[in-house]
Amino acid sequence: MNNTWYIIINPTSGGGKTKKKINKILKIISQYNLIIKTVNTQYPHHEEELVEKAIKLGYYNFICVGGDGTIHHMINGIMKQKHIDTSEIKLAVIPTGTGNDWVKNYNIPKDPKKFLSELDRYDLDGIIVLFLDKVGTGSGMDLEFLEELRGMSVHPMIFGGGIRGLEDLDRLKNIGMDGALVATAVHNGKIPLDLLS
Repeated sequence: MNNTWYIIINPTSGGGKTKKKINKILKIISQYNLIIKTVNTQYPHHEEELVEKAIKLGYYNFICVGGDGTIHHMINGIMKQKHIDTSEIKLAVIPTGTGNDWVKNYNIPKDPKKFLSELDRYDLDGIIVLFLDKVGTGSGMDLEFLEELRGMSVHPMIFGGGIRGLEDLDRLKNIGMDGALVATAVHNGKIPLDLLS
């Protein structure tokens, strides 16, 4: 089995807005030290073909970047293939469509507080709270809001987005965060690499 995450991107989803967001999405994904392979859909229903070919090559971990149609066709590809049991396949979704009904139908709340309380029902290794609009900016964080979120979950929690330096790491530790994503602060020399573990 290949541990690479195979990312299928529909650049036309969301009225073409996905194409504009993809670099930011991939930058965020790269912070998780995942091995990834990306491919763009070229025509309608292309997702099904891409999924089946990827599974034949040993890829079992997928990320869908697109809307309801993209998700639908990826799931069809997973269900139609005959190479492995579908329970062996993981599918993550980054919804970038206009309606995102799939996410709504599974009652995945947009409100982060509601979402965190839903996650407490599952046995998770941890939760990553990521402020997408602050990734790579070093512009600071809303500590009061983060402290409220930290108190709402039983799971270990890691934060990313806007961390400026060591003082922010101390603040996160003081409110009970279990870790932080600090790639930009390290790259900019605000957090020494030798302090990280």
